[in-house]
Amino acid sequence: MSAHQPGSGAQSGPDEPSPTTAHGSGGNGSSKSMPPRSQVSREALEADVLRTRAELGSTIDELTTRLSPRYQAAHLAHSTREATADAGSMVAGLLTGKKHAVPDERRARNAKILAGLAVGLILGTAVVAVALRRARG
Repeated sequence: MSAHQPGSGAQSGPDEPSPTTAHGSGGNGSSKSMPPRSQVSREALEADVLRTRAELGSTIDELTTRLSPRYQAAHLAHSTREATADAGSMVAGLLTGKKHAVPDERRARNAKILAGLAVGLILGTAVVAVALRRARG
C-alpha cells in the first residue's frame, strides 16, 4: 500500500492540502469562512449561535409539520381533488373536442391515472355484469 492512498493514515505532504482545509471549511462542514478565533468577539459568536439556533428551530418546525399525518392527509386530499377536477376537464374536453391544458406535468399525470382508473373500473364492472348475465342464463 502506498503512503498517499486514501485510508492509509499517512499525513498530507507540504504541497497537498490537508483533509480539514482542502475546501476551506476548517473541518466543521460550514461553507462560511470565519476569521481566526482570536479576532472573533464573544458577542459575534453569541449572535452567530443565536442565529443558527433560530434557523435550526425553523427547520425542525417545518420538518415536523411536513411529516405530520394531518399534513400528509390534507396534502393527499388536495392532490386528489386537483386530479379529479383535471380528469373531469380532460374527459369533458375529449367529449366536446376542446383541449384542456393542465397546469403542470405532475397534475397531468395524476389526472391521466385517475381517468384510466375510472375507465378500468367502468370496463371491469361491465365485464362482470355480462359474465353474471351469461351465468344466469
